[in-house]
Amino acid sequence: MEVVTALLDLGPSVIMPIILTIMGLFFRLTLYDSLRSGLMIGIGFIGVTVITNMLSDNINTVVSGIADRFHLDLNIIDLGWPVAANIAFHTLTGMLMFPICLLLNSMMIYAKLTRTINIDLWNYWHFAFTSVFITHLTDSPILGIVAGMLDFILTMIMADLTAPSVKKYYHLPNISFPNAYSLMFMPIAVVLNKMITIISHPFSRQRQKTNCSFSIDPIFVGLLLGFGLGMLAKFNMYETAKLSVVFASMMLLIPRVSSILVEGIGPISKKLEEKILKQKKKKLFIGMTPSLIINDKNLLISSGLLIPIIILISLLTKNNQFLPIASLSGLIYLVPLIISLTNGSIVRTVVIGSIILTISNYIISQTAAIFTALANTTTIAVPSDSLVSSLDYGSSPLVYFMTKANLSSYFILFLSIYLLGLIMMFFPKQKRKSLNEKKGKAS
Repeated sequence: MEVVTALLDLGPSVIMPIILTIMGLFFRLTLYDSLRSGLMIGIGFIGVTVITNMLSDNINTVVSGIADRFHLDLNIIDLGWPVAANIAFHTLTGMLMFPICLLLNSMMIYAKLTRTINIDLWNYWHFAFTSVFITHLTDSPILGIVAGMLDFILTMIMADLTAPSVKKYYHLPNISFPNAYSLMFMPIAVVLNKMITIISHPFSRQRQKTNCSFSIDPIFVGLLLGFGLGMLAKFNMYETAKLSVVFASMMLLIPRVSSILVEGIGPISKKLEEKILKQKKKKLFIGMTPSLIINDKNLLISSGLLIPIIILISLLTKNNQFLPIASLSGLIYLVPLIISLTNGSIVRTVVIGSIILTISNYIISQTAAIFTALANTTTIAVPSDSLVSSLDYGSSPLVYFMTKANLSSYFILFLSIYLLGLIMMFFPKQKRKSLNEKKGKAS
């Protein structure tokens, strides 16, 4: 046990390279490729820690300034997904989720419970996070692992269910996106999309489809964001300029660190993909990262519009405690499957995304205490007088359902809508029509 504790004290930047090197050799990579893959993951985790520590003080300062000026209770600091990923792989329970999920995926395919072979290995951290979160809550590693497995199973099933819309909109056959953050709010998105269809139906004949085309470099989004928040916090010009550059750096560096981590896991993912293609099973989906389609015009426009909208909602919502800042660079991963659901409708995507992000703020307010306790066990510099969290994956509905189960009307309503969305995903309109036609022919 002392050996395990000593290894865990080294942190994910040392342990994960060891695990990835062993996995690389297991999948018959060369020693060089295996070791390089592992080292890239370690470098990525060091980058995560450096960036998050840089952001911590700056975000805490600006949020405190805005809260003091407008008398708001913004006591939950957004440090972004890097903190959640660090939490995910900072314990033995979280690290074990890597091989467990690989084994579980194989078992699900064999049992025909999923058609997706998930080679987006880096994003397995979401399942590790759920496992660590529930382990901390229940003090039971077994329950934590079971929770992580449930998260994985639900993600894989929803990846299958969303694959047809991915094929239709993005023209990507035999591809699914088993990204837990992209998928966990899809049941809510399905219900909201149906509601919009019902409400807008009387006006559908008069409506004309409009094309809008604009894009902006994420660096300038960060620059404008820092400038705007600096003004709101009533900083002087020197402090505002410094904050603007820091936020511009955030918008560039967080995706770059993510790409380093994805590059590290890449050789193993490619080996898995080669094995899949050799089997020539057309009925299987290859589970890829949503990064594959982040250059889609409608996706970029929708995620760009959501940034100022969620900041305004966060500032204007009564009793809200969370102001998304560091997580804004990852909004682009919330939108891909909503865009395919709405068939490229920017208006629908922005409306649905705004409601989902408002719900996310509420979930974070309920789970931030545990998130903060876990963040304090890592090497991340956590502000001593604040709670911390992240949209990805601190706002996971599944984590919320597991940790805050009760008989309140709000909880039951949210759970009911979520389950309704899942049922609607299992039985889409086209499937219901075909079933009715079969019944008609039989009669």
